[in-house]
Amino acid sequence: MRLCIPIETNEGKNAKVYGHFGSAPYFTIVDIEKDSVEVIDNANQHHAHGMC
Repeated sequence: MRLCIPIETNEGKNAKVYGHFGSAPYFTIVDIEKDSVEVIDNANQHHAHGMC
């Protein structure tokens, strides 16, 4: 299972959770079966309101 967590900074597990999923600067993707963590940029961070 993979989980996607919105985060403020590119620090993986050490980053603070961001308060708005669609506008988060980054996402941490955690694969709990593989015990892996990946950080990706939110390419659509500055979308129009209501478009997440």
